[in-house]
Amino acid sequence: MHTYLSILITLASNSLPKPKDVRAPILTSHIISSFPNGMPPSSDFFEVRDIPNAGRGVIARRSLPTATQILSTSNLAAHVVFREYRKEVCAQCFHYDRGRTLAVRDVETGRVFCSRECCDEWVEDQGEIGVEAWRALETWVKARGGALWCTATAQTAGDRPGIEEISAAWVEVQDVRVTKADESRAEAKERRKMLQRITSGAIDPDILAYLLSGILFVSRYPALFLSDVLDLAMDPTPYRTASDLTSHTSSFLQLASLLPPSLVPQCTTSATQTLISAASHNSFGIRAGSEEDMEEYMGYALYPLASYFNHSCGPNVAKQRKGRKWEFWTSREVKEGEELCISYVGGDEKGLDLKGRRERLERTWGFEFNLHPLLQPVIGTSHTTSAPSSTTTDMPYAYINAVWIKMVWNEHGQLIVLTLPPYMCFEFPSAKDVHMSAT
Repeated sequence: MHTYLSILITLASNSLPKPKDVRAPILTSHIISSFPNGMPPSSDFFEVRDIPNAGRGVIARRSLPTATQILSTSNLAAHVVFREYRKEVCAQCFHYDRGRTLAVRDVETGRVFCSRECCDEWVEDQGEIGVEAWRALETWVKARGGALWCTATAQTAGDRPGIEEISAAWVEVQDVRVTKADESRAEAKERRKMLQRITSGAIDPDILAYLLSGILFVSRYPALFLSDVLDLAMDPTPYRTASDLTSHTSSFLQLASLLPPSLVPQCTTSATQTLISAASHNSFGIRAGSEEDMEEYMGYALYPLASYFNHSCGPNVAKQRKGRKWEFWTSREVKEGEELCISYVGGDEKGLDLKGRRERLERTWGFEFNLHPLLQPVIGTSHTTSAPSSTTTDMPYAYINAVWIKMVWNEHGQLIVLTLPPYMCFEFPSAKDVHMSAT
């Protein structure tokens, strides 16, 4: 069964002058194509290709002028607005009015809205079963009171769980949840004790809300879940700490016990792990303010169509959220065959120094910073106090043995080589760039 999706594509006329400010381009829009073969997306402007040693990336099919809108999508597979913002952020369009409590509120579901229209749209989107599930979740959270743990204030100390530890935790959850046909009374009693132990700890309402939104997506659009979400790059180790892993497994079991019976078949450990692993490296933050002054991190959302852009610290694509919709357009002229990249750094991250940005990129996105093995014998630990005369600013990258590299001078005068991590671009220090051609 083919999955037909359409994205809003906009092309700026070549006759228009280049705008000085491309943050909010005014362009002519039209629907350009559908995708009969599902994901990844493509259009007349771009396609997703495999990139040597860098996974997949979005590549320009043609030369694109500045301010060409290449993608606009409001299709999200799962999302959460953090509970501490539950009275301030519209559950439908994510409107935020500088911390003010919004006017329309549904007490039973715990959702607030900026208007009656948004409330009606949300109810229609969730459906009768979805609204029932949100009511059950809100009732349980309120009754649980202080025995809750929140994502927004979570501690990040501790080692990151490995693949084996993660697998064992979810196998235990599956064993506890499933009643065996030949289960003895003693075995049933032990299983119930284990279930009580797992769910008695602190459970994160933000994780519950994210997973519920995802399970509702799986229930309503199973074909889109299979084609869109499962096609994304997954993070095999998405949990920051052992307690984070425990909170996710406990939240899953608690959610499964709260759902209406018709949703229980969709609430599987495999679907849940997919939603968690996909969000780790593909989600977009729900923030207040503009791209430049985002002062509040209020939640996150998984937009499958927009998840193929790689990171660059010198991006050629700008992005902006307008309500539930994310829009992407070229921030400079792009040549045919050039990769279209966005910046993953935003909000409070823009104020970090080099070390802080690197640590954030390494921890959140799995970035790596290494010397290229080909050049290690040449570079070594030699020192210099000035850059060579071959420095250039318009060609900062080199392509050697199918690996993109960048050479920079660090604060100690050492010549350092940085390489692309396996699937995306990387962070550079502010230094003169040295371009080298492969021989």
